[in-house]
Amino acid sequence: FPLGNTTITWTATDSSNNSDTATQTITVQDTTKPVFDAASLPSDVTIEATGQTTNHTITSPTATDIFTPVTVTDNAPVSFPLGDTVVTFTATDDNGVTATHEITVTVVDTTIPEITLLGESQVTITVNSNYVDAGAKASDNIDGIITNNIITNTVDTSILGSHTKTFDVADSSGNSATTVSREIIVKDIPITPPSVRQNVSATSSDGAISLTWDAPTDNSNSEIEFYKDFYKLSSASTSTWKKFSFTTNETSHTIDGLENYQLYEIKLRANNGYFKSDFTEIVTVVPS
Repeated sequence: FPLGNTTITWTATDSSNNSDTATQTITVQDTTKPVFDAASLPSDVTIEATGQTTNHTITSPTATDIFTPVTVTDNAPVSFPLGDTVVTFTATDDNGVTATHEITVTVVDTTIPEITLLGESQVTITVNSNYVDAGAKASDNIDGIITNNIITNTVDTSILGSHTKTFDVADSSGNSATTVSREIIVKDIPITPPSVRQNVSATSSDGAISLTWDAPTDNSNSEIEFYKDFYKLSSASTSTWKKFSFTTNETSHTIDGLENYQLYEIKLRANNGYFKSDFTEIVTVVPS
């Protein structure tokens, strides 16, 4: 019998040729579901998030049935959001009979945010100063810019010494960034000028003079912040002293762009940001 309804007529006839009929309907139905090929069925999967949604491709399974063709469809999105998404595969035979298979795609966020320190990693300020920190910035691959979520501590500028200002941030999934920090050194306001550098010496080279000196052994509360070199041709008047300011923790400096075979006089002094030291004794040298 084919699919569907088939009507059979039964006829009974006696010896006198009298007859009677009756009918019978036979219905053939397809209720057998397609069968997914086990080897082709995808399994549950967990993937790392790359953004608000994450692209992921799922290979569709295959299925067989006595009535062909069998088509397989699914409701998988192109991009998956954070969390669990149930994907349903539906196999449909030629008669519209269906079978389904479900998997769960889980998108997780385990990537920590990035936090970047703005400004120097170490700053020096004076006691009781109105310190304004340069701050930090933060971003996350899911949440985007999260600078406003940064947690930090305050620094008491009335307390002398070294302080650590720490910056931390977490994303919406609870992932904490690697913290960054800044050292803030609070020092007292100097009450005396810095010490004069000792044992200043000068050596010559082509168009340049290299200076060396000994750093002060005890500068009390008057740390040097920057130096100034004053130099002039020995034959020039004192009004033509030229000065060059530079910040350094070193004990040497080179003055470039000088004339060869000319006698130069050089004097130096230090500055602590509040007071200037006395000048060193004048040293002389001839670039060559």
